[in-house]
Amino acid sequence: AEHYRLAQDGALWLSSWFDSTFANLTEALYYYREYETYNFGKYYRSKKANIMALWEFGRKSAGLLPVMAATALVVARVCIFGVLTALGVHNLLVTRRSHPPDEQDVQRFRQALEIIRSTKVPGLDDT
Repeated sequence: AEHYRLAQDGALWLSSWFDSTFANLTEALYYYREYETYNFGKYYRSKKANIMALWEFGRKSAGLLPVMAATALVVARVCIFGVLTALGVHNLLVTRRSHPPDEQDVQRFRQALEIIRSTKVPGLDDT
């Protein structure tokens, strides 16, 4: 379904909750860029998909009350983002959570990308 495509990570995490062991890693596994223009429509669809995955999988793993609390938090964030979008200051959210990398980070990113690019993938790089 379309909503699972938009919430793949959340659906995977919630559906594997009972059978998995989770940990926080100190190193970033990947990097991405956030653009100054953050579209409310895309944000809304993503959060709606997250809520659907939360209700489908979260109730089984966490229970109804935690899912209701998490859903309320998501709805509140969507409302805040909507108000900030209407006021024309929604980019404050992105700039608040995102910080430009320093030169040391840029160097590490480049090294990580070079390792990724030079890694041979069996089945894809066989010629």
